[in-house]
Amino acid sequence: MNPAEVCRHFGRCGGCSFFEPDYALEAEERRRQIESVLHAGLSRNKRPLLPMARPPRLAPRCFRTRVLYPIRPARDGRLSGGLYAKGSHKIVRIESCLTQDKTLSKLAKMVLGLLRASGMSAYDERTCEGFVRALDLRLAAGSGEALLTLVTKGGLWEGSADFAESIHAQAQSLLRRGRSPFRLVGIVRSLHDEPGNRLLGRRFVPLKGREYLLDRVGRTRHELFFRVSAGSFYQSNRYAEQLLYAPVLELLGPMGGKRVVDAFAGVGCFGLRMARAGAAKVDLIEENPVAARDGAWNIEKNGLGAQVAGHHGTSAAILPVLPKAPDLLLLDPPRAGLGDEALHAVSGLMPKLICYVSCHPKSMARELPRLMAAGYGLDCLRFIDLFPRTVHGEVVAVLRRKA
Repeated sequence: MNPAEVCRHFGRCGGCSFFEPDYALEAEERRRQIESVLHAGLSRNKRPLLPMARPPRLAPRCFRTRVLYPIRPARDGRLSGGLYAKGSHKIVRIESCLTQDKTLSKLAKMVLGLLRASGMSAYDERTCEGFVRALDLRLAAGSGEALLTLVTKGGLWEGSADFAESIHAQAQSLLRRGRSPFRLVGIVRSLHDEPGNRLLGRRFVPLKGREYLLDRVGRTRHELFFRVSAGSFYQSNRYAEQLLYAPVLELLGPMGGKRVVDAFAGVGCFGLRMARAGAAKVDLIEENPVAARDGAWNIEKNGLGAQVAGHHGTSAAILPVLPKAPDLLLLDPPRAGLGDEALHAVSGLMPKLICYVSCHPKSMARELPRLMAAGYGLDCLRFIDLFPRTVHGEVVAVLRRKA
């Protein structure tokens, strides 16, 4: 099969690196490449990178629940949004995408059309001139809520309320016509005056509706609600529960009565699941103030205040003041990894078991030997194919403290 016959953008758009007709072969090639990266960093105690089971019904199509489009000037002087071309910062306008949720693609195209018609200028990262820098759209598959963030330069935006009303009205009409299960619950402005190509700003102002969406996962007594603000990280694969969270909890075994520390906790996705599964005490640590506020709200919303405590700060600062030797330390750092100070704090905490979840195998390969040198043996490595069609993958390492 020629990938170009399946996706009109494949080969130009930098979003996908694979489009094999046999998805199993593609996933195996990704696993093999990541295993070689991990083993290159391990001089001893190497373990095979075994795949987590993937339910056959979860085909890698329309799984993305987030689009983050940079916006740049087009040749005609108007703004252009889409994904970066492979190996460059040129924009590829996305007319359709087989990995994005179809509702996301339609909403993004509609918003870009309104932005172009408005006459607003696009940000130029070379000159730092222009107003609109990016658009960010998220869907919560469990609740049907959608959130739009428009990233702009700072300063007064006259007519922002009217523009948000226009977007909301057209979005609701589009969703009704398409009989979509989603509804747009909020439009947010992210103010971003810093140079560079980071797409999201650090300040967020609601323009209409809420500045967050709510997601719901699980059912009956295991049900959880997660508030996710525009500035908080949240997994963008609609099958994250089946592919990531449930398999990791199964790998770690019963939670009943355990004391758990969830470092780099975000909005509490791992820690709250562990509390719901019976952990006696869970400490959530999160540096991002927006995500930390979401985490605190999520603790109370889910009635877990007696079991879960939230801490706003770096893992390097919070870990040393927590009680030593918890049953489990869950680490889910950003792509850069744990860092020297956090690694030192982990050694001082002396958890019985460490579960290290990484979206960047090179960082994990660099840091696993240091954890092992601190007195831990590598129990297992697991591969989670959370990013189909790309070169990326999620890796889970379980380490046990030696007697």
